[in-house]
Amino acid sequence: MIVFVNTSITTINLIKKNPHFDFEYLFFNKKNRNIIFETNQNLVVIFEEKYLKINNLLNLKKSKKQIYFIGIFEKENADLIKKLVNLELLNYIFNFSKNSLSSLINKIKFKNNNRNNLFNNPIYKSMFTSFYIFDLIYGDLTKLNALNEITGFKMDDLPNSVITLMIDDFWEICRTMDNRDRYSLKMEYSNLVKNAINCYQIKALSCSLVGTDKIIILVKSPYNFSLNDIALKIKNYINKNSKYTVTLGLSNSYDDFKNIWKAYEESFQALNYSFFVGKNEIIEYKNIKNLSSKTNLNHDYVQLKYYFFKNLILGNKIEIQECFMSILNFCINEFLDKETIKFLITNFIFEIVDYTNKLKLKIKKEDVYTKAINVNSKILRAYSIASIKDISYEFLINLLKDIEKYKKDNDFILDNSINFLEKYYYKDLSLTEVANVCNMSDSYFSRKFKEKFNINFSTYLLNIRLEKAKELLKEKNLNIENISEMVGFKDSSYFSKSFKQKYGMAPHYYRDNFK
Repeated sequence: MIVFVNTSITTINLIKKNPHFDFEYLFFNKKNRNIIFETNQNLVVIFEEKYLKINNLLNLKKSKKQIYFIGIFEKENADLIKKLVNLELLNYIFNFSKNSLSSLINKIKFKNNNRNNLFNNPIYKSMFTSFYIFDLIYGDLTKLNALNEITGFKMDDLPNSVITLMIDDFWEICRTMDNRDRYSLKMEYSNLVKNAINCYQIKALSCSLVGTDKIIILVKSPYNFSLNDIALKIKNYINKNSKYTVTLGLSNSYDDFKNIWKAYEESFQALNYSFFVGKNEIIEYKNIKNLSSKTNLNHDYVQLKYYFFKNLILGNKIEIQECFMSILNFCINEFLDKETIKFLITNFIFEIVDYTNKLKLKIKKEDVYTKAINVNSKILRAYSIASIKDISYEFLINLLKDIEKYKKDNDFILDNSINFLEKYYYKDLSLTEVANVCNMSDSYFSRKFKEKFNINFSTYLLNIRLEKAKELLKEKNLNIENISEMVGFKDSSYFSKSFKQKYGMAPHYYRDNFK
C-alpha cells in the first residue's frame, strides 16, 4: 500500500495521473491514521521534503511494519538527508528536477515486485514459516493473520498436533563434518519433509529446529486417518529417498490450536523414548511411560551387580552377557531416563575396570583405563539401549579374552577370591559361596586359601570387616549398631567382642581415643 505523508496535492495529482500508477493508496491524516496502523499490508511511504514532519515518519516506523521510505527533494539538503538516513527513515531519494515522474512509478513497482518475490523466495518463506510455527507454539497470535497470508495456511487449517522428527545418529554422523556440511545434511532432510508433505497433500508446516538434530512438523490431523498414518507416510518417504533413517515423536491431537504448545512438549517427550525403542521408529506420546532420574536404587540393582562380579572371572561369556543385560533390563523396567542409565552404566564400567585391575593380569592398568574411557565416551553419545548393549558387550568380550588365559591358574583364582571378599565383605558370605566363585570344592578351597595366604578364610573375612569398621568409627554420625551391620555382622555384641579381641579396646573407646 502507498501512503502519502506530508505531500502536496499538486505532487500527488501528478503521480496519480501517470497511466502506470495502479496502486492502492491512502493519505496519512486523522481519518486514515487507524486504518494505516491496523492494516496487515506492508507500506511504501512517500513524503515531500518541503512539507516534512519527521514525527509522522517516526510514528509510522513504530507500527513495526515493513516500510520503504521514498523522499521527494527539490534541492540537495545534506543535513536533512543524513538525519533521515540515521533514523532509518529514508530508503530512496527522488529529485523532481532531475528525474521524470515515471521513474518514481517504476521505483514503486520495483519495490512492490520485490515484496512478492520475497515471499516466493524459498529461503524467506522458510524463515516466515519458522516464525509462524513458533508464534503458534508460544501463543503469540499478534502476527497470525499476516503470517497466514504468507504461509498459505488459513485459519480453518490451524494445526492441532505436532510431529517432532529426529535424524537418527545425527551427531555421530556429523562428528567429522564441518558446519557447512552439517547444515547441508540438515537442510536435505528438512526439504525431504517438505516434499513428503507436498507429495501426500498433508495439511502441515515444517521447520528445522536450529542447532539440533530435529525438525518440527505442525499438522492439521484429519479425522479420516490418524497422526500415525501421516507420520508413517513421511518416514517411508524419507527412508526411500535418503541414506539415514529418522525417528518420529507424535503428540496427542487437540480440538483447539491454542493447545499446540502442549502438543509440542508431548512430541519431544515421545521422542525421548526412542532411547528405549531404538531407531527408525514412530513413538506416540500416549504409549510412553513416565521416566525417572533416581540414582539411589534398591536392593535388586545391587544384587544384580553382585551376581555379575561373582561370575566375571570363571563364568562363560554368555552368562556374563546375561548378567550385564539383566542390569540394563532393570534400568528399563525401573523407567529410568536415558541420562540416568548412561550415568549408571558408565560408573559400572569403571567399577569393572577397578575390580579387574586389582588382579595380577599382565596388562598395563593404563591401557585398561584408556579403553574404559573410550567405551564410556561412546556410551555417553549412544542414542539407544541397543547401542549401549553393543558397546558394552564389545568391551566385556575383549576383557574376557585377557582373563581367559588365567582361568586355570590357582594363584590367580585365589587372588580373585580376595578381590571378591574386599568388594563384598559386608554381605553374608559363606565359605561355600566364595569357593563357588573359585569353582572349587569347600575343602579344596579352604586348604589352598590357607596355603597361599597363611590364614584361614573365616579369619581373613573377619579381619577385613574389622578394618572397615575402624574406618567407619571415625564418622561421628554413625552409631555402633549401624557400623556393625554395615560391615557384615548380624550381631552387634559379637562385633564389639571381636573388635576388642583384635584391637584391645571396645569400639566406642576406639572412637573416643581417635577424637
